[in-house]
Parts: sequence; structure tokens; C-alpha cells
Amino acid sequence: MRGGRDLRVGLVCCSTKTAELTAQRFVGLDVVSGDATAALSWDVSVIVLWGEDEWMNEIVLEMRSRGVGTPLLGLRASDDTGGACALLEHGIDGYLLESSADEELTAFVRALARRGPTASATQSGDVTLSYSARTLRLRGQEFKFGPVAFSVVRYLVENRGRWVSQREIVERAIGSHYRQESAVARVQIHQIRKLLGEQQSCIQQDGRRGCGYRFTLDAPTGEGDDGNDASCSGTMLRGAVADLELQ
Repeated sequence: MRGGRDLRVGLVCCSTKTAELTAQRFVGLDVVSGDATAALSWDVSVIVLWGEDEWMNEIVLEMRSRGVGTPLLGLRASDDTGGACALLEHGIDGYLLESSADEELTAFVRALARRGPTASATQSGDVTLSYSARTLRLRGQEFKFGPVAFSVVRYLVENRGRWVSQREIVERAIGSHYRQESAVARVQIHQIRKLLGEQQSCIQQDGRRGCGYRFTLDAPTGEGDDGNDASCSGTMLRGAVADLELQ
């Protein structure tokens, strides 16, 4: 077990003043602080986030989509159940209330450090996801995506065979801070399928179920349509979200 000053902790806070005060709370640990961009390249055992839930959600999504496997701990101002569930769904490893004792905070950090980083890649049969490279290897072909698109692909692959709605994709893969939710999800799916080319049939659409999608390597069963986005009712693609293509 790493102990004392050998255990290095990264701290990302919503303000510089908050970071200075929070850094003093870690008993006997080496703390480095900075913004979310700097945190992407840190060599630390645990990264601690402090701020509003929505702010932390965006950072967690960004880090996980970029392949950061370092354990993430959130410090929250309130014990709202909805906010906690969203953070856990997006990939945070745990959270404490900011009112928690310093000793409890330090003990939690040490526990996460013992757990170690999450895997940088997962493989299931002929499907491989590389989190650090943001790539999908499918039937011998490799496809690379931007952060948002990869987060969508990752969510679909990890829920392989299950129909997921556009709203679920937005809330658990893209981030609920986006507006025009259905359009955002549809733009991402449309561009992902376009990039996959001949392999695009692995992402199926079911227009009868609220514009749901699923990842599968099985042949179409007739449950959904042929994957044509035009068959899906609701908001049509607009120029306002065209710049979101394959982010």
C-alpha cells in the first residue's frame, strides 16, 4: 500500500480559492491542483473533484471518454439522490459530502488508490474498445472517434443488445447540459454509422420505440427498421446542431 507523501492526489475545483482551501484537507498526502485539462495528463493515484454536480458530470464524461482510468472522487455540496446517480452512471468511483471530516476524506482517497485505475480497454469476442485511443475495433477493422461520439459508442457497446432511448443516450453518455436532446443524439448516431460504413448495421434503430438504438452483431430480427434516421418521429436534424458531428 502506498502511504504518506508517496500517495499523490490530483485536485480539480471550480475555483482557485476553493482548491487552495480543499488541498489543506488531505492529511499527509501530496496534492497537485489544476484545471480539468491539466488533469488529463496527471500521474496521480486519485483525482478529486469539487463543485456542482453538473460541472463534475461534464468533467467525468470528458475524462472517461478520453480514456482516463484514474479513480475519481467527487466532493458534493448536497446529498441529492438524482445528482449522485448521474455521477455514478457517468463513471465517478465514489463521492462524499464536502462537510465530511478530513480524516474520512483521506481514508476514502487511500481506499480508491488501493483499487487502482480502471482498464484502458475492454474486449468481448470480436469487439474491442480502447478508452485511451477512443477506438472501436470491430471484426478486424478499427474506427477512431472524437470524445462525444466515443462516449456514445462506448455506452451502446457496454449495453450490447439492449434498446436505449435518445434521452438515455443524452443523459448517460453525452451529458444532459445539451439542449435539443433528440437532435443531439441523432446527429451523433447518424455520423457514427456513417463512419462505420459497411459495419454500420451493428447499430440498429427501432423507430417504434421512441427512436431507440442498440449495438448488436446479430442479424436484424425485424424488431426495428432498416436504420434510416428519417423514419424516426420527433425533432428533425437542424443546422443548429450540425456542428456537433462526430465530436
